[in-house]
Amino acid sequence: MTLGPDLYNGRSGIALFLAAHAAVTGRAASAELALAAVAHLRSGLRGHNSARLARSLGLGGGIGLGSVVYALNVMSNMLNDDELPADAHAAAELFTDDLIAADEQLDILAGSAGGILGLLRLHRDSPSADVLARATKCGEHLLAKPRLDVQGRRSWLGTGLGPRPLNGMAHGAAGFAYALASLAAATGCGAFAEAASECIAFENANYDSEHGSWPYFTADGHREFWCQWCHGAPGIGLARVAMRQRCGMDPKLLTADISNAVVGVEKSSFRYLDTLCCGTLGNIEFLCEAGTALGRSDLREHASRQLAAVMETAAAAGDYRWNVGTRRFNFGMFRGLAGVGYTMLRQAEESLPNVLVWE
Repeated sequence: MTLGPDLYNGRSGIALFLAAHAAVTGRAASAELALAAVAHLRSGLRGHNSARLARSLGLGGGIGLGSVVYALNVMSNMLNDDELPADAHAAAELFTDDLIAADEQLDILAGSAGGILGLLRLHRDSPSADVLARATKCGEHLLAKPRLDVQGRRSWLGTGLGPRPLNGMAHGAAGFAYALASLAAATGCGAFAEAASECIAFENANYDSEHGSWPYFTADGHREFWCQWCHGAPGIGLARVAMRQRCGMDPKLLTADISNAVVGVEKSSFRYLDTLCCGTLGNIEFLCEAGTALGRSDLREHASRQLAAVMETAAAAGDYRWNVGTRRFNFGMFRGLAGVGYTMLRQAEESLPNVLVWE
């Protein structure tokens, strides 16, 4: 089985989990495995084919260069490794003007918005005018792209995602708003803050109080109310929590959205999948964060019960519930075993960063 280098479902995500395991348990073997998992990637970032690697990855925070920057930087903190930050900066240097200009994906998972979050995470730990400039270039690239809907309530349509802009974190307005609000906080640029506000207004115009959630628009125009990090209340709620913590936007509006997202999650049933991206674990992460943000210990307790239920069901069935296949083929962070393990570690050690918001 060949895995890509990315955070979402590839080697960087697996390595980050192993680094977290080493940090929490003190096991040297986990640290060694973590570094081994990204050894080839680190070499490639400095090799003759680094530009080709960058083009193949794109910019995204889930499956692109932004994800590599983020993973290497966070691993350096977990492992107290002095060499990994240099590799994270080497990955950041691959955000060339040409590569940014070529981005048509745009969103958190695969495009410029995700690149912004990966770069800003590196900039917070080791402030760099160059890294911030590259994040700013990604933001300017977004602002130069057409936005749909009316002035004051607009968002972007990524490539291949249907006929209209989406709500949600992975490909939609919540992700764009979070990235641009974070960039506005780092740069002081009002244009980024204004665009973030427009994305929130666009998304909240679609809020459905009956379902207590924001719909996902299918390619044929139907509305579906999925309760997932990628599409639905958990991801939107997590974005709003992170924005309230770090982005200096209207806390009253963001708190109302967090509360609405809690309603959406509570109305849904926890079933079908156990992954961070598309399943119960993403909902659990949101409930934990919302419990802290809203001062509601009952939400954190509910999340703990749900995680225990996931573990009990998996023990009885012999496996977790995946999108496809079995545990033999699901090792990644957002859709596999690494994500299951990382969620459990965060229950034991709350200081571990939340990868669902590129913390």
